[in-house]
Amino acid sequence: MKLSKLSILIVILSIFISCSSKEPTGASTGSGTKTEPPKEKTITYSTILQYGDAPSIDVDSNGVPHISFVDVNESKVKYAYILGTAWNIKDVEYIPTMYTFSRVNGISVDSQNLPHIVYNYLDTSNGVISFYKYAKLVGQSFQITSINMPKDPSNSNYDCYPNYCSSISVNKTTSEPNIALSLGAGSGYSLGFFKSGYTNAVIIAPTTFPIGYDAGRKNKITLDTLGNPHICYIEKNLSDNNFYLKYAYYNGSAWNYETIDLVDAVWTYTPIELDNNNVPHVAYMNDKLYHAYKNGSTWIKEIVVDASWEEPNLTFSLDNLGKPHFIFEDSLGSLYYKYWDGTAWQTKTISTEVCGLNAIKADRQSGKVHIVYVEGVSDFYLKYALVE
Repeated sequence: MKLSKLSILIVILSIFISCSSKEPTGASTGSGTKTEPPKEKTITYSTILQYGDAPSIDVDSNGVPHISFVDVNESKVKYAYILGTAWNIKDVEYIPTMYTFSRVNGISVDSQNLPHIVYNYLDTSNGVISFYKYAKLVGQSFQITSINMPKDPSNSNYDCYPNYCSSISVNKTTSEPNIALSLGAGSGYSLGFFKSGYTNAVIIAPTTFPIGYDAGRKNKITLDTLGNPHICYIEKNLSDNNFYLKYAYYNGSAWNYETIDLVDAVWTYTPIELDNNNVPHVAYMNDKLYHAYKNGSTWIKEIVVDASWEEPNLTFSLDNLGKPHFIFEDSLGSLYYKYWDGTAWQTKTISTEVCGLNAIKADRQSGKVHIVYVEGVSDFYLKYALVE
């Protein structure tokens, strides 16, 4: 039977539509759609300077990394950002006494892409002078203020003193800084909090103060989309003398507290970030390297590195899809980058030399990952790695 011209045209159109509607090749997502396999990541490196230590990092709205650190050679807190391929470095303040344990600092950029930095100032040349200081870049120089300490909860005749660990997160809408502080006192340690408008820092943990209390010696702060602070920290339970990973968040009217897990030691690092739905994610060392996140009222914990070693330097960050990215050391000090590609954990070596403190930040707009780390034992270099 002969086909009419119209019939032939219909057959041709049907074949064309059928072919054009086929899905592209790629891994199935399980929902009927297909996506391309994860792209292989590339890493580029640069050196910021020699004798840099204790870095902290944030990324601005243009994808530019901003880093605070201490220059051990010059005994200064410094700030660096990259412009093109060149690192621009500014002094923040000279620190007369630069003990190893006093080098911890934090950085966060505001809505104008300007850096805000918190750090410990220590001078033991004539007695002991110690402050937490907050610095904001205004024009070409830093405007620096000292943070007033709260009273010792065990003896109101004395003030608390800085215990060397602080972190900062700036509201990206209002540019208001929120700061978590480790505080020492006559009979223990506590977690402090400070923000714009406060006359003094306030103690938020522990909630009771028997002799021997211990909280906040490691802490990390972040903000939700409403500007409310969320803090991860370590606290000792005096009834069993164990240390626990704790989570505190402000709901707009009061602080709330949760226990995430038992941890081996007070010095485990406590990085925290919120995903795009304000769900908290934390990382910590408890014999193994863990990632934990909230699902309703339950904390879901997963092992990232199933190996035992003593408290590596570790940090992590979430990308624009909520996938975690880790930077950590092994038992020999080599540095590794580990990330979840949506299907499995992938690992890349950053450095096989002995490394020190590090920081990582994923840009939630571009998906690029920014890493800063210290490489070497005596002639250590502050280095930067861009993963894309």
